[in-house]
Amino acid sequence: MKKMRTVLALLVLAGFSQAALSATLTWGNKPVGSTVTLDQGSVISASFGFGPSLVGDIFSHSYSFKSTSIATVLLRMIELPHENIDVTKITYDGIAMTFDSFNQRWFGNGANSLEHTIQIMGSVDRAGTAYLLTADSSVSNVPVPAAIWLFGSAFAGLIGVSKRKMGAKTQTV
Repeated sequence: MKKMRTVLALLVLAGFSQAALSATLTWGNKPVGSTVTLDQGSVISASFGFGPSLVGDIFSHSYSFKSTSIATVLLRMIELPHENIDVTKITYDGIAMTFDSFNQRWFGNGANSLEHTIQIMGSVDRAGTAYLLTADSSVSNVPVPAAIWLFGSAFAGLIGVSKRKMGAKTQTV
């Protein structure tokens, strides 16, 4: 009976472990001015094109991300092919990043309204130039049921071994 309760408890834990939290991010302050929500397994992106009137101008764009759950988000800044932008500075939460190696991972800590910002600065060399900024929240699955099964079995085995040792000690005395 006791083993059945243990097995039932492990099955209940395994069932709840399948319900993973999804990442929810808000994409705000885009130059195009809309807000998008990023859920688990989704990718959001913002591209910004520069018209003829902006050639030779300096630009500064800010983007913000808001998290409501624990998540890993991969951020990428890509200059679109055949484009002529001179990106001079990228900051992520105030920390300067090196351009062409912008592949940072952000680990949310579960706090409500955890906000992060990205700022992109540079100059425009040609009309029609654009860049693409993406945020990807594809969360990898954790095999929790397998871990529960393996560690639960090992733990149950250790309990059985310790009971046999206790029984052996009482018989030899």
